[in-house]
Amino acid sequence: MSPRAARTLAGAGTDVAPGTAELAASLRSEVHALAARLREPARAGGITPTRLSALAALAGAPEGLRAGDLAGRMGVTAPTTTRLVDVLVEEGWVRRDRDPDDARATRLTLTRHGHDTLEAVRHESATRLATDLERLGPEDREILARAVPLLHALLAD
Repeated sequence: MSPRAARTLAGAGTDVAPGTAELAASLRSEVHALAARLREPARAGGITPTRLSALAALAGAPEGLRAGDLAGRMGVTAPTTTRLVDVLVEEGWVRRDRDPDDARATRLTLTRHGHDTLEAVRHESATRLATDLERLGPEDREILARAVPLLHALLAD
């Protein structure tokens, strides 16, 4: 990271040491690149990041979600969700069912095909990452293994 970028981050209303600001910027950059790499199997299968995010959100809600709740989890607007759900249903990944709590509403749930598709993408991503990790030495893999709980703690807040 450039000294200017570090000063910008450090001066953006935060009280962090310049070294911490540089670490944050570097980590953000590498996490972004890793996330893009992990999405490659989905892209190869024609699944956009938004569709993948929706499938993952629905996988985390076995009871299903209303479209508005899906929109909230994904941080998108209702019109975006409407178009997205239409595509997910058309692809056979998601089905619309009557909401048992409100006959006027529907719940979105993953179909078996949607679940299998998501699991295949996750498996392929994990396999590719494992292959990448094999290129590192055992000491470096141990460093990364020790970093995982730290990253988890950062995200838990």
